[in-house]
Amino acid sequence: MSDEHHPADGDHHPHVVPMKLLIGVISALFVLTFLTVAASWVDLGAMNVPLALFIASIKGTLVAAFFMHLRWDKPFNTIILLLSIGFAILFLGIATMDTSENQPTFDTDYAHEHMAAKREELAAVARKEKGLSGSNLDVLYPPHHAAAHPTPGAGSSSRAAEVQKSMLTFFKPLPAVMESPADNPATPAKVALGKSLYFETRLSKSGKISCNSCHGLDTFGVDSLPTSPGHGGALGERNSPTVFNAGLFATQFWDGRAASLEEQAKGPILNPVEMAMADEAAVLAVLKGIPGYAPLFKAAFPEDADPLTYDNLAKAIAAFERTLVTPSPLDAFLWGNLGSLTEEQLDGFEAFKAATCMTCHKGVAIGDGFEKLGKAIEFPGLKDRGREAVTNSAADRGVFKVPTLRNVAKTGPYFHDGSVKTLEEAIKLMGKHQAGQDLDDATVAKIKAFLESMTGTLKPSIAVPPAPVK
Repeated sequence: MSDEHHPADGDHHPHVVPMKLLIGVISALFVLTFLTVAASWVDLGAMNVPLALFIASIKGTLVAAFFMHLRWDKPFNTIILLLSIGFAILFLGIATMDTSENQPTFDTDYAHEHMAAKREELAAVARKEKGLSGSNLDVLYPPHHAAAHPTPGAGSSSRAAEVQKSMLTFFKPLPAVMESPADNPATPAKVALGKSLYFETRLSKSGKISCNSCHGLDTFGVDSLPTSPGHGGALGERNSPTVFNAGLFATQFWDGRAASLEEQAKGPILNPVEMAMADEAAVLAVLKGIPGYAPLFKAAFPEDADPLTYDNLAKAIAAFERTLVTPSPLDAFLWGNLGSLTEEQLDGFEAFKAATCMTCHKGVAIGDGFEKLGKAIEFPGLKDRGREAVTNSAADRGVFKVPTLRNVAKTGPYFHDGSVKTLEEAIKLMGKHQAGQDLDDATVAKIKAFLESMTGTLKPSIAVPPAPVK
């Protein structure tokens, strides 16, 4: 008589898998697999892969728990274990693979609507707390980019999608609101003060010149002259760059001598060839002699014991200039409106890329950084020392800050000295001297068409001078 125990029905043997457990584990694996695959079809941005890994981890845990009930000497159990592990690996691969080709075009209009709603919410709070007028609020909280980012239409195509994918490796769309430095956060009161100072002619020795004189807000931030006339009609040595989108730059001026908009704002007022004020004390004497400025500075810098300072003047102007953004059809395209660019402009981007223009013109500013003028073929007649005058390094001779291509079709004449009148000529010269390529007229026309997609929208009210402070 054997003493071997034969378990009765329903008894649990530690190495035998109950049918209910087997069915439950396999069902759970298939449910989790379905959720993983379904999640891969929903664009959750950066969450897609972590979500897939999380679900895969749960599946792995189930398989491990299942293993605890298996016995290797039973072929059926071994097959089930191997199949479970295989399915976990297979579906993890499916969940993490690129399924973008199977997804519909991603419409980011919801983002623009959200940003618009957020700006209106902030404007309402500011209006309630600060008692500001609608015009001042419009400066700090401009209307959303709906005009620049219309709903994608019939112009969308697989080719446009491929071009957009390529563009996004070089460019970034404009931010809805330009970021402010930690030591100069934007407020409606500060921006309103900055706009008044931007148009203030009394900050010049003659009482006739303001920031807007050389950087007209109704002419894309330039004066359309080779070099700008300053005090007494004296001409500067360099072309006045656009002030629009200038807050995107790491440095200011053609030679990068100013590290911020705040630092840049201090320069022209004291420059003897520009606004020609004697010194900071003379500037402050003028402002303190205008009774209306004291309360404006106090509202803009409420925590300062003495708010009317030259540093705060520069901070206010810089805060205003950071509101000068110009969303363009190119930004709409980068945001996902694939119908915002024409076929000619898509061709233009391909020509732009073939000419290696994005070597220098890239990022959200589509410019910035420093390059030697004539790095491929020497630029004829170059006399300006460029950045060498700042660094005193011979290696920086003829090196200039790369200008933005945003609104470039509207901001001629071109180059540091304003010597090039047309965009077509500028494109040819850049192709030859920067890239070592002789661009034919057809290629130049294509590139010009693409550059025109960077022309933004100017809000008319931004160029209307505020009432003079009295």
